[in-house]
Amino acid sequence: PAIDDDSAPRVRVAVLSAVDLKLQAVGELDPYCMVTVGRQGMPWAAKVAKNPHAKLPVCLRERHPRWNAACTFPLSAEVSAPGAAPELTVRVMDAHATRADTVLGEVRVLLR
Repeated sequence: PAIDDDSAPRVRVAVLSAVDLKLQAVGELDPYCMVTVGRQGMPWAAKVAKNPHAKLPVCLRERHPRWNAACTFPLSAEVSAPGAAPELTVRVMDAHATRADTVLGEVRVLLR
């Protein structure tokens, strides 16, 4: 969902790269990155559904992907309210053409 209020607090995130991604099975990795900000403890699907998010490009056949991308997210009133615990989540996924994409790793950072 878009937030049109220019006065809303924002967070800017730089996603540079990943190193030594592990193969989950036989084949090659096609990693991409998803980034979002939501309330701490919120399940991934709810974070992505309720908050702005970014999907970085797929890096074909790459165990050491480089995105060198920056994303800016406005923080919703729910996330930026006093007492709220906003959390940045970065998830690295492996893209698949014939089945659901798989999670390779995730990091969550509490924003203060």
